[in-house]
Amino acid sequence: MTKLNGLSFCFGFRSKSGALEWQRLLVLMFLIPGIIVSEVIITAAFIGYAPNQMKFLLWDNIDFLRVYFRAEPLDTLKFVFIDRPLFIIEARQQDPSTSIWGLHYYSYTVVVHIVAAVLLVQLVKPAQPITPRLRLLAITGAGLLILSSLYLYLSSCCTAGANWIMHTWLLAIVFNPYTSSESIIEMYGYVNQWFVWIQVLFAVLGCYFIFTGLNKRTN
Repeated sequence: MTKLNGLSFCFGFRSKSGALEWQRLLVLMFLIPGIIVSEVIITAAFIGYAPNQMKFLLWDNIDFLRVYFRAEPLDTLKFVFIDRPLFIIEARQQDPSTSIWGLHYYSYTVVVHIVAAVLLVQLVKPAQPITPRLRLLAITGAGLLILSSLYLYLSSCCTAGANWIMHTWLLAIVFNPYTSSESIIEMYGYVNQWFVWIQVLFAVLGCYFIFTGLNKRTN
């Protein structure tokens, strides 16, 4: 038994090697912020504006939330952990000060990132060999699961607030005069009512791919 066994059990690390457990934990610590940085870089590359601001709800509104919590503790917790994003990474135009785009990281989004990273980190020197196909399947599943949790605000099409990132992407096409057409607008009108279920499908498929890739290992 190693001293890390309690922590390793929580993270799903079943290796008897303490060194391997520490190695996986170290990978995990870098993997989560690495995934977020990758998301920001890809978003900035597609939209064409680099991020220049990061906002934390708790930090920016600590005085208000402290007073609010004393009066309505349950409503405050709901406001912080359900209704509002924990933090936002965005590109802002300075004059006038308006947001061009922003990735909104809600509690659910953060939890999904942690779960996906914990599952992916088991690919580091697994106890049983994993074929390249199954490894790719697990990584694809993690991508789908994370994608299902991302919310993007885009000023050109989403003035009401952030939407699921795939929804925002389609809205950007619809509102762009160079890419929009009657057929695309009609398609959006039909698909719009199914976006919640499509988002759930992404999450379910992501989980299925991850667990299939991790569990169907070569004997």
